Parts: sequence; structure tokens; C-alpha cells
Amino acid sequence: MTLIDTHAHLNFSDFQNDLDGVLERAKQKGVEKIIVPSANKSTALESLNLSAKYPQIYSAIGVHPFYLAGAGGLFTENGSPIGFYLANGSKTQEVFHLNDFKQMLKNNKVVAIGEVGLDYFESSTRPTKVNKKAQSEILFKILGIALESNKPLILHIRPTANSMDAFLDLIKIAGKFSPLPRSVIHCYSGNWKIAQKLISLGFFLSFTQMTFYSQGSLETFAKTPLQRIMIETDSPFLSPYKEQKRNEPAFLKKIAKELAYAKGITLEELSSATSQTAKEFFNI
Repeated sequence: MTLIDTHAHLNFSDFQNDLDGVLERAKQKGVEKIIVPSANKSTALESLNLSAKYPQIYSAIGVHPFYLAGAGGLFTENGSPIGFYLANGSKTQEVFHLNDFKQMLKNNKVVAIGEVGLDYFESSTRPTKVNKKAQSEILFKILGIALESNKPLILHIRPTANSMDAFLDLIKIAGKFSPLPRSVIHCYSGNWKIAQKLISLGFFLSFTQMTFYSQGSLETFAKTPLQRIMIETDSPFLSPYKEQKRNEPAFLKKIAKELAYAKGITLEELSSATSQTAKEFFNI
């Protein structure tokens, strides 16, 4: 049995002191490959470093919508510097220039653009005010870059509380593309009605420990065709163990076992199908 963790932030500081041990535990649990997405330029660079050092790690280069502030001259040839603006309040922390972004995509260990997407969830800890228009504009441009670079997308889609608005906006944006880039929605949190629309458009859905947080999420997972499913830990978040707050790729086996039970199939069937899907999707 082999597993592929399609979303683990091993480039975060949570793993800086014991990454070798984390990877060894993952190997012992059958996790053969790990996709490490980025949230900004610094974590993108670290993802590249890790993929160069460890053969089982692959990179995804992106900017989490949590950090996006403003649109304006983004991706234009005039005006403001070309790039993603990452801000903390009114103080700009980092600019991820478009040329740097595209250059990173040429690395042979970069297998996707991500994570990118739409995040409308309001929070007191959020570094930037939610700007739906800016997020949609940037995501539209990134879908174009995905087609241009022939890279699949790892999408972060988080709607406003008690709403499906971010998913509905994604569907609107996707409708402007033909063909649509290969895309997976990581840590899927939408309902079955939305899932049906997304699947009909060609999207893949990735499931985590969060699937067990509600009966609706479990029912959505159970109804999703196996060939459209991937699995992930979203480490260091969403640990399946109450006694261990930090999640890690080794825990994917426990998550997969419980997901397989929820779908009425064996762990081997789930791991084989999701691993094959991930290999084809990411071309690894």
C-alpha cells in the first residue's frame, strides 16, 4: 500500500527542527510522495529547497489568497511593480514579482501552481481585508498562467461563513475558460450540490480530516466519484489526533483508513485509486 499526501506545508516553521524524522515516519506509514505547496515567495523558495534535497518531495508555487492586498497594476506592464502584493495591514511585507513566479514554475520539481484561490472568510487575525474583486481578478490571471505553463492548480476556496459564495465565484471564473486548467480544490468544504457542479466542470476534490467535522461533508465525500478524489493532511493543520496538535504526513494513513470506511471500500482500494489519480494529475 502506498499513499500520496497531496498537500503538506513542510516548508512552514513547524517542521524546521525535525523534518528528517517527519519524513521517516511518513515513509514507515506508506506515504511515498508529498506535494509541498507555498503561501508566498519565501515559502515558495523553501519548497524548492526541500524538493531539491528530498526526492519524495515535489513543489507547488503560489500565493495564498489570505495574503493578497489590492489589485490595480497586478500582472500589467504599466504602473505598479508587476507581482503579487503581500501585506500586513498597511505595511507591505513582500512583493512576489510575476517574472520570479514564472521562473520558479520552470523548475522540474515544480508540479503545480498553488496554493491559490479565493478566501472570503473574515477573521480578526487576517493580515489583509477581504477584497473579493481583487481575489477574483488575480485568480483569473493565474488560471491563464496555468494554461500557459501547462501546470495544474491547487486551489484554496473558503467562502464567507454559512455561505457558498467563494465556490459560486470560482464556478463563474471557470466558465470563462475552455479548456479549464487541471485543478484540484484542496481541503474541500463545500456541499454536494456545489461538488456536482465542480465535478461536471472537471475539477478534482481533495479531502482531509476536516471531512469528519460534519455529516454533510461525510455525505459529500461518500457521493464523490472515487476517480475524482485525492487525499491530503494539510499539515501542520487538521491533525486527526487530539493529543498531537501538529499534523504530519504520517497521519495520512489514519485519515485514509477512516475515509475508506466512510466510502464503504478498503484502505487498499482508496490508497490505490487516490495515488494513481495524484500521479496522473501532477505527472509524478
